[in-house]
Amino acid sequence: MKKKLAALLLCAALVLTFLPAAAAAASSGLEAWKADDSSTFVHPGETAVMIVDAYTNAPGELTYAWYFYNEETWDYEPVEGETGSTLEAVNVRKMLSYRCDVSDSSGATCQVYFGVNLNNKLNAYAENDNDYILVYPGEDALLSVVVEGLDLEGVTYSWRDDNYNTIDGASSACYTVENVTSPAEYCCTVNDAYGTSCYVYFYVGVENEFSAEAEEEAVSVEPGENAVLKVNVTANNMTGVSYTWYDADYNVIEGAVGADYTVENVTGYSNYHCSVDDGYGNSQTVYFFISVNNDFY
Repeated sequence: MKKKLAALLLCAALVLTFLPAAAAAASSGLEAWKADDSSTFVHPGETAVMIVDAYTNAPGELTYAWYFYNEETWDYEPVEGETGSTLEAVNVRKMLSYRCDVSDSSGATCQVYFGVNLNNKLNAYAENDNDYILVYPGEDALLSVVVEGLDLEGVTYSWRDDNYNTIDGASSACYTVENVTSPAEYCCTVNDAYGTSCYVYFYVGVENEFSAEAEEEAVSVEPGENAVLKVNVTANNMTGVSYTWYDADYNVIEGAVGADYTVENVTGYSNYHCSVDDGYGNSQTVYFFISVNNDFY
């Protein structure tokens, strides 16, 4: 519970940084806020500058006391020797949180919060923009990520499969999908040492050089005759090819699982189609139109 409360306090401090933090003491009219010329968004190794502007009706000078948030003690602790309206955090290497207590001679106090945020300019993308990869059945697919940023020390990688499960042992910028037999998606999460994350997505498909077409799309028969519908399929690997036939109402025709289908006793015009799958995630739909030649003039 204590850790959760500390985390909430830290989040609140960071949120207040982006607001024109101002608090007023009713007795003296004391107000204090983050100055516009503060610089709290910095790159790794740079200096963050926190400046407080304040106003009071009370006589005398204002006093300033600075505090930093200690993640180990979950509390704000004094910054020794800092008593002015400006505080500098040098060589910033992580996100930081500070608080400045401003007081006047009437005893009124206002608190101003600052959050120091890092911009590492982290960017990640598929090498050669190759995020759509096709391989032949049984081949391997190499997925590779390129990362850019100001400071890449401490960058980590984690890979997830098509079911968004973490892939054990996959912790580098490259991952090899072995023996590809079906299409799948993969995701690489790139994290830097400053809390920034990038996501790179890949699609791996199977190139079976698959094609399906009707031997004859428009079939004409005499009334009462049978119409034979046939699909011609070509592919590198035909072992997994399957056929599903549908009637004019898009209902699956039970038992029609081959490349041919015979429509018996044709008495009128009708449409049929066949969905062909090669077993590697590739599919095509072939359409047929049956007409009746009754020599009617």
